[in-house]
Amino acid sequence: MTGGWRGWVARLWSALLCSALVGLAPPALAKPPACPPAAQAPDAATLAQWQAQARDRGLLWRYEKDGRSGWLFGTLHVGRGPWSVPGPALSLALEQADRLVLEIDPLADDTQSALRAPTPASGPAPAALPKALAARLRRQLERACVGTLLDGLTPSMQAVTLLALSARGAGLDPAWGQEPMLSQRFHQARRPVESIETVDQQVQALVGGDELDTLRQALDELENPASMAVVNRLAEAWAAGDLATLSAYPRWCRCLDTAQQRAEFDRMVVQRNARMAAHIERLHAAGARPLVAVGALHLVGEDGLPQRLQRAGFRLTRLGPGAP
Repeated sequence: MTGGWRGWVARLWSALLCSALVGLAPPALAKPPACPPAAQAPDAATLAQWQAQARDRGLLWRYEKDGRSGWLFGTLHVGRGPWSVPGPALSLALEQADRLVLEIDPLADDTQSALRAPTPASGPAPAALPKALAARLRRQLERACVGTLLDGLTPSMQAVTLLALSARGAGLDPAWGQEPMLSQRFHQARRPVESIETVDQQVQALVGGDELDTLRQALDELENPASMAVVNRLAEAWAAGDLATLSAYPRWCRCLDTAQQRAEFDRMVVQRNARMAAHIERLHAAGARPLVAVGALHLVGEDGLPQRLQRAGFRLTRLGPGAP
């Protein structure tokens, strides 16, 4: 498999930001045949079929301490249409939780404003890029058929957002990610939705301090036909609730082989896990019963949220697919 840690994680994680920009395409919106397929809102019959066949996917735990409970759900930031309908275990958690807690709420007004505002001049403007990089980025923007959708983003964020959109060729679309589905349900029911992070915090963790390096890595991934293999394997493992495969990703992704990759992993995942765990503990101490839904890779390994919560004295019970 090819590509570094940043590339394939960026492909999934940037989908969370992308889902706030890209909605379901209206049925009348036509694109040339060469463009990636756009997600289409299901008609009534299709939605009824999805609901009748709904089953649990992903990683789900209930955590308990001092007689109070909450739920921890590992999400996938891209998905397929039927995956947007929760199964029985997740539906029960949705019903019993008193709020939804996300990395960022893609439907929140402040998220939308932050994404649509011009990004800070932390890197070169598109017109100032080296000619070869600018040409590579332009080809990928044309290939994705995004029009002017990404014009307000820096080149590096344009490229990592294109990583998320490139999964559409494998039937995995940010429009069907778990976060938009969960957020929409809570907002429609006028129930609280909270964000652990801000858009700026996520962008800083993703890009770090090197705009051109991030841009080059993302373009390398976009130009490599083999790069989707990792994403496909991760998506199928997530859908099956296959904790063993998700936990073993360092052995098959070849993404933590260098000091740079390990440092990026620490910035993108380990440091953010600590912030997420602290947020959960504060909510629990305040008496909240949240459903905390964050990317599934934050829930695996010794630094994952379940292990962190266990070390903090919580008792965790696995629910849904893969539960004992």
